Amino acid sequence: METAQLALKHHSAGAGRKGNAMSSMTLKRFVAPSVASLAIVFLLGAGTAGAEVPLGALGTVPVPKPDLTGFVRDEAAAVALGKALFWDMQLGSDGVQSCGACHFHGGADNRLKNQVNPGTIHAATTFEVAKPNATLTAANFPLHKLANPEDRFSRVLFDADDVISSQSVTLAKFNDIIPGQAEENCTVTPDPIFNVGGVNVRRVQPRNVPTMINAIFTFRNFWDGRGNAIFNGVDGTGPRNPNARVLQVQADGSVVPVAVAISPASLASQAVPVLGSNFALACTGRTVNKVGKKMLSLTPLAKQWVDPTDSVLGPLAKSRTTPGARGLTQSYVTLVQTAFDPKWWNSDKVVTFPGGVRTISAPTGAPLTTSEFTVMEQNFSLFFGLAIQLYEATLVSDDSLFDRVQLGRATLTAAQDDGLTTFKGSCEGTQCHSGPTFTSASTNNFGAGVEPIEQRQTAAGANAFHDGGFFNIGVRPTAEDLGVGGANPAGVPLSFARRDFLGLGIPEIAAIQNPLPPIGPADVLAVDGAFKAPSLRNVELSAPYMHNGGMLTLDQVVEFYTRGGDFHEANAANADAAVDGVGRLVGKPDRRANVVAFLKTLTDDRVRFESAPFDHPQLFIPNGHPGDAAAVVNDGTGKATDALVEVPASGAAGSCVGVDGTPHFACPVCGDKKVNQASEQCDGADSARCPGRCRADCTCPAAPTPPAPRCGDDLINQASEECDGAADAACTGRCRVDCTCAPAPPSPAPRCGDNAINQPSEQCDGTDSARCPGACRADCTCPPPPPSPSGAPVGTVEADTLVNKASPAKNNGTSARLEVDASPAKHAFFRVRVSGVGARQVTSARLRLQVSNVPNSQSVAGGRIHAITGCAWDERTVTAKTQPAIDGPVLATVGAVARGQVVDFDVTSAIQGDGVYCFALDSLSSDCVRYNSREAAAGKPELIIGVGGQAPGTSTPPPPTTTPPPAAAPVGTVVADTSVQNDLPTTNFGGKALLSVDGGGATGSGGVQRTLLRVSVSGVGARLVTGAHLKLQVANVTNAGSVRGGSIHALTSCAWDEKTVTWATQPAIDGPALATLGAVAAGQVVDFDVSAAVHGDGVYCFAIDTSSTDGVDYNAREGTGQHPALVVQVAAVP
Repeated sequence: METAQLALKHHSAGAGRKGNAMSSMTLKRFVAPSVASLAIVFLLGAGTAGAEVPLGALGTVPVPKPDLTGFVRDEAAAVALGKALFWDMQLGSDGVQSCGACHFHGGADNRLKNQVNPGTIHAATTFEVAKPNATLTAANFPLHKLANPEDRFSRVLFDADDVISSQSVTLAKFNDIIPGQAEENCTVTPDPIFNVGGVNVRRVQPRNVPTMINAIFTFRNFWDGRGNAIFNGVDGTGPRNPNARVLQVQADGSVVPVAVAISPASLASQAVPVLGSNFALACTGRTVNKVGKKMLSLTPLAKQWVDPTDSVLGPLAKSRTTPGARGLTQSYVTLVQTAFDPKWWNSDKVVTFPGGVRTISAPTGAPLTTSEFTVMEQNFSLFFGLAIQLYEATLVSDDSLFDRVQLGRATLTAAQDDGLTTFKGSCEGTQCHSGPTFTSASTNNFGAGVEPIEQRQTAAGANAFHDGGFFNIGVRPTAEDLGVGGANPAGVPLSFARRDFLGLGIPEIAAIQNPLPPIGPADVLAVDGAFKAPSLRNVELSAPYMHNGGMLTLDQVVEFYTRGGDFHEANAANADAAVDGVGRLVGKPDRRANVVAFLKTLTDDRVRFESAPFDHPQLFIPNGHPGDAAAVVNDGTGKATDALVEVPASGAAGSCVGVDGTPHFACPVCGDKKVNQASEQCDGADSARCPGRCRADCTCPAAPTPPAPRCGDDLINQASEECDGAADAACTGRCRVDCTCAPAPPSPAPRCGDNAINQPSEQCDGTDSARCPGACRADCTCPPPPPSPSGAPVGTVEADTLVNKASPAKNNGTSARLEVDASPAKHAFFRVRVSGVGARQVTSARLRLQVSNVPNSQSVAGGRIHAITGCAWDERTVTAKTQPAIDGPVLATVGAVARGQVVDFDVTSAIQGDGVYCFALDSLSSDCVRYNSREAAAGKPELIIGVGGQAPGTSTPPPPTTTPPPAAAPVGTVVADTSVQNDLPTTNFGGKALLSVDGGGATGSGGVQRTLLRVSVSGVGARLVTGAHLKLQVANVTNAGSVRGGSIHALTSCAWDEKTVTWATQPAIDGPALATLGAVAAGQVVDFDVSAAVHGDGVYCFAIDTSSTDGVDYNAREGTGQHPALVVQVAAVP
């Protein structure tokens, strides 16, 4: 991610005198050709370079790798660690923001809501393009509009110094981490810039975020090159930080600080600083060792589903053995231990910083506080930087059409070839975007035509020194952003040329041998306002363009170069003379379109369709906030509530729809002349399924009307025929001359006692029948059942729908069919309400579905049903992108089903009593099954409930028995419950009908709310407690549901009274979280597993809290609906 430039120190050309600092570095003097011979320089945020490296296939270029001997012992494990960390939402202070949140769209970010920065790098605070939380449209681009886009001297219609970039975190002060929890303890700080009506919204980064794909080839990363090529293990400044030290375990067990210098490792230097940036991932003041302490206490990717076929993480995914499960099976600690040499983590020493001084001491045996660190936690910057670099080193897109052409496996179209000619034949496009990497800033280009410091002609006519691969091309006025002309936090210039000019060392390029005289005091620099030339690979997918994100389309980019930039004259002292217009393209829209067509040949379809190595876990990203630029919803802490959007996981095979909306060739596409797609019946004239009749949507019309019946033609599919001659077995021996069947002989008369119950008048037949065992009457009929102890329970299917991964944004809530399939993945969801059970026990619960009675509804697999915790979905809006997680076990599986068949799924284990329950139906088979939905005319889903026992007061004495009665069931009674609230610290809520849990009161009165419960357990005796479940019902009122149901803790103190306890007098929450619930819906009965805390008869106390500001309300003992209950299971001691 691109983060704020912390300190800028401008050294003008010609200022100062220095010694000879160039004894081991390379300079290249280059005088630009005359302007008349120049053409386009497609930098998309850089400028023209001083030399040309031939284009070629990227697969021919070795991936730059540092020598990691002594650091990494298992590179595959390090790659897995890096991939997990890169995509993990828990990395951000808010538990939402991840590295991947800015790189989810072909390596870049295509969001349009809340994506504007006013120009904070040059202290601008006024928004001109759009206000915070506004949604951009195509009409907002480009940010510099001209009356004639081909003429930079034409009238300016609009100009803005705003930057279009990526939203990150809201401004807040870091207080501390909470081990075991992703969300950190931060205090919202009022943001004077990024707010709507005084409510903080997510900040937007000050430069357009570049792609991480192929970034491994770049010698220096970030637009301004501040990602140092030498990684010091601690931050991004490389050897410029003389105090950077990591900890190393010695052979005698001691731990000593050591300096490291790993090169080339710009990606590691780029990765670490974002961990502490309040424009990227962090609350202000967060340190990397705190991040390490937090992340090493968490399950990797605990909030995200990982596809079991993921090319790197699949073998570690929990979903591999438990469908729907989130996260990985290995901990971050295990991944670090596997990946890295033990000398960087294998110690029990404790690291502290009293008075800011590092101290290493022996452990005391006491648990570490959040300010005491293990060696592994303290060295997290080393692990994070190298793991991210090794993961990103796998993201090489070397299989584009252009690559295949270079290898002789494909050809360009005439338009693409003309675009290539314009690009490299009559212009200097290949001098700025040179070589197979399509950037002159790449490591492999140094010494092969590009040098770290070069000399070029400026627009002012001077032959000036500049950093190789960095250019000022007049996108914005130089003073707005100095780029590589700026400085690092210590004030050291980022520019190699300026450092040499000032007599400062340049250790990053010391190994590049070809000494030339140093830059002299009379020499001129052209480094201010210069930015790195990015690679053009996959540029089709990486809009918006330039370091300011000021152009939305490649057409706008080509127009920019056609007119010679926007600020060529204003930036003349630093601007490259070569960027001065492309006469060959003026007035030639077809030729400009050909250049765009060529640029699109640089797209690797593996990037487009997110297939290996570009696959990734599920991700939830913020897309602005509910509301708009005029109003947002305060979550109760001073920041706006989030609007999260799911980016679905992709496995190694990739997605059916590309990040740009392009359908994948292997997924249903009508017109591709393939009929083996799930939704297609035929595809054009090539199909034999219904030749000549294939409709535009690739389905077959109804078959033609069959010919009139002809008895004797050996066909029985005529309307009036039942059989046709002796060849037909429909009624063998009974087929009449008119091809109808004679009546069958009468069935034998019923014979009660023949042990056959298939006689018309019989219901049972003797003791062999299970139809009414022990009650079969003499005439083989069953007596009437005994009267029900009370009214029959009612199970109502309130909502059902299907989602289809192939159409991720489509809602199917009104469909009359529920389709379940493995490829493309289709799931069905049901929400049911149970009532009338009361105090009785549920003995059976069956979800009854009917297979649709239409062609192709049958299947070899009827599907698997799961209980799911997420009931907060609406059948009218839910899609594959917003579907609830399938996070429960398989309750029942059905095999082959026939068209029209009624199928029962046994869900007894999930139904405990009255309340709301949700289920998901999926399949491991690609033979799609179709069931009727609630919207069908008949055969709608039903929930059939059976109950046992009798209503209170109607029981009859049990019959005499000679066996001892079973031991009494244990009793768990909730004897006290209440809530407490921090902004009402002396208020007691013991008499309230609701139990509230809130992390900040976004939908309540604004306070943090917790619920306390005291339970009494009796009747266990000497038996063993095998399970204890606290069952609560979400109140059936508006806003009672939540995206999180809360976490339950065991308390050691039960010395509180529900009638008097307040926030000020509440017991301490001193126990770990026993269970945590995800999304819950109004009316839903939820289950907190507290088995770990209940051991026998006695009194136990619990607290429920949450970090979510979306509060949840449960029914209290004093309320209506289902009251809190503790269900205890026991077994005899073996």
